[in-house]
Amino acid sequence: MSAVPLEFNDLLWSSDEIIASRYEKSACALIAVKQILEKYLPLAGKEQSFLKQYQYCMEVDQEIFLKVWTDPTAYYWVRLAYQFLANHQSGAALDGLATRYCEYYSFNSSADALEYHLQQFNRFTLALHFLAGTDCKFDEPLSVLLPFAIPATQISIGINGKGDILAISKGILSLQIDDEIIPVKLEPGTYNGITVNKCPVTKSADFELRLHPHAFNNLPGLTFTDPVLAASLDFQQEHAGLVGQTLEKIQRYSPRNYKQFTEMIRYIALKNMKTGDYTNLSHSELPGTFVASMVNNPYMLAETFIHELHHNRLFFVEEKGPFFGTEKVHPLNVLEFYSPWRNDLRSLHGIFHAVYVYIPVTEYWLSIIGADDTDEMLADFAWQRLIIMILQLRIGLLQLQSFAELTDYGRAVLENMFQPVSKMERKIEELKKSRPDTPVMTKFFSEEGSLELQISKITNQPLTAVEYVREHVTLYAPQDQQKVIFNELISGNI
Repeated sequence: MSAVPLEFNDLLWSSDEIIASRYEKSACALIAVKQILEKYLPLAGKEQSFLKQYQYCMEVDQEIFLKVWTDPTAYYWVRLAYQFLANHQSGAALDGLATRYCEYYSFNSSADALEYHLQQFNRFTLALHFLAGTDCKFDEPLSVLLPFAIPATQISIGINGKGDILAISKGILSLQIDDEIIPVKLEPGTYNGITVNKCPVTKSADFELRLHPHAFNNLPGLTFTDPVLAASLDFQQEHAGLVGQTLEKIQRYSPRNYKQFTEMIRYIALKNMKTGDYTNLSHSELPGTFVASMVNNPYMLAETFIHELHHNRLFFVEEKGPFFGTEKVHPLNVLEFYSPWRNDLRSLHGIFHAVYVYIPVTEYWLSIIGADDTDEMLADFAWQRLIIMILQLRIGLLQLQSFAELTDYGRAVLENMFQPVSKMERKIEELKKSRPDTPVMTKFFSEEGSLELQISKITNQPLTAVEYVREHVTLYAPQDQQKVIFNELISGNI
């Protein structure tokens, strides 16, 4: 592999600039939407309400605007607005998210979708007025699903249902449900049958992390939100202390990632491990947030947080340019490749993300095993994680080397990922000199946070770390890929 410039290392792993550039890009997209609407008036005057609200955004205190515009839902909104406008003006194809949005509302034209979506910009205007302490009466009602979370705040309004927000005055919302207009004070409590909630917040040093499942409502087109919304605010509050411990573990063992976490993540939501068809999830259309399934152990939850943080970061990196090239041989999203982290076949894009996010996770466990205050049980578990993860990383890198058609930018990213893996391998080899030769059975943390043995699906016996990886390849890799992987294992290249 060729040497990768230091500036690129910084861009990939630690630069603050890449975070700022993502938000700058979405702000530029907002300006572009405004300019096109103003110039062409594609909705024959129906865009005037949005243009009025846009003008207010330009006049409000910029610190308040920045707080609202870096809310994850702002990127989601502007991304769709740009899609609908491009489709309406030039016939540009809608992507999957925009298509699902239109299907949700049964829109028959891009003009209908664009008109409705422009009205949804009022959610940010509402947040700006709320934070600035000013009044506003909307020209067009803001139609919302309840509970509705005010962007960039802890506040959410109502239980399941629908409503129209008409105005905000002196901190009191005018909410219309059916034909009744209900005044709702934007403080925790119940007002005329409408509940106002304040989501839990976990504080760590000078950082506050909102635990806010209601913020994932009102996002049509996204298909993962039901398990999040099923997790109550009480569930978040119940585990807020554990989240605080988790942030402390990240700060203690992975200070670089703690710094990035505080700069990038705006809010998260916790869900029950047993709900939904996924465990943890970050979405490229909601940068700055993720969903985490609860594991009642701060060390494992810290692994999840670092993992999801880096999915978010790689979305930002990917904004700089595509990783994959022509896709003539292996289309990007075809699920036909073995991933050492999954039981189902994955796309090369998914494996690329997995390799990237598991590098800092492995570094985290290396830091734990090398700490003076790590007890024997934790060190034993960290060792198992390290042996498994370094093998998984090598297999993931092999899959990408063997099958991925990368751009120059993608190859540079891939080359950069080899460097920390090789560095960790050398450290693990050094650790082997001081660890007993007797293999220790792999343990993992259950949902309840207790340690359990990893049992073979073939022999029904406990597995060592290496045995676990080998069995996974045997069970889940297609024969042709399995042969290549085992050849590399035998030759010592993995």
